[in-house]
Amino acid sequence: MRPYYVLFRNLKQSEKALQKAHDSLEQKVQERTAELAETNVQLRKEVEERRHAEEALRSAHKRLARRNRAMRILSSKLLRRQERDRQKLAMELHDQLGQMLTIIKMDVEMATKLVLPANDALEQKMDRVKSALSQAIRDVKDICHRLRPSMLDTMGLVPSLRTLID
Repeated sequence: MRPYYVLFRNLKQSEKALQKAHDSLEQKVQERTAELAETNVQLRKEVEERRHAEEALRSAHKRLARRNRAMRILSSKLLRRQERDRQKLAMELHDQLGQMLTIIKMDVEMATKLVLPANDALEQKMDRVKSALSQAIRDVKDICHRLRPSMLDTMGLVPSLRTLID
């Protein structure tokens, strides 16, 4: 009977070892399940944070696009205003200052004709004044042309650019 007793004892020890292994495995499964559950919770939080961040990014992108459109509109208005101001300034320079200088030059030419030819010093001074006035008239025309080329008004932008390139 001894062998049966030994066999029974071995069986009991095996059952205890098996139960212990089962309990240990069960404990590990529970621990791992808890870890996975915690990891799952963390991942869900990260997914939610990422979703919020993406929504904030999309919202910021939309705001930026609206601001860019507004900036383009304002820039366009500013450029049109500057162009009108340049056109107005060029016209005023040409019409007012240019005309005044031309009138003064004509008066100097008339005065030169009235001066006696014997007065060479005065005649030389008048020639220098006429020359200076002619240069001032050319400078005013040049400034007006640089502010607002007349081609823009008569031909438009593209033909004016083609002419300038040629």
